[in-house]
Amino acid sequence: ESGLRRCPAEGSRWVALMSRYQGNVQAACAKIEANFGTGGGQLAELIRLYRIGSDDGKRLCLCTSFSASRDSLSPDVLHQISLFRAMVIEWMANAFENGRNDNSISGVTDPELEASATMSLMEGGQLAARAEENPVLFDNAIKLLMMRISA
Repeated sequence: ESGLRRCPAEGSRWVALMSRYQGNVQAACAKIEANFGTGGGQLAELIRLYRIGSDDGKRLCLCTSFSASRDSLSPDVLHQISLFRAMVIEWMANAFENGRNDNSISGVTDPELEASATMSLMEGGQLAARAEENPVLFDNAIKLLMMRISA
């Protein structure tokens, strides 16, 4: 136990905040799909949005921020985080599948594993960039993946 108290009212606000955040990210993903015709282009754009969202290493995405302090979160908030991550990973798995089919992402053997690894790269990249307020650390975390995209 972290020693931090959980406040039920705060937990319900955080659930609502995560839910709203998930809706915003889903809308952004739908917009990406509408505007980018290849799986590689879609994936590259989502990664770009995560990069922009870190505000040059000064901020974290809400899910990453909450995950870093999970010991102080209620089970309902943790569940909302899981739903958010599953949604993004599923979306990225589709982008990897499309990228494999349209040859815009090289070397894709398992879209689901690729998506899960990419989520970890993006979250870890944001944390590293935030720790030093250095966006290059995010760029370095995803550089090898970006080199595989020919969108």
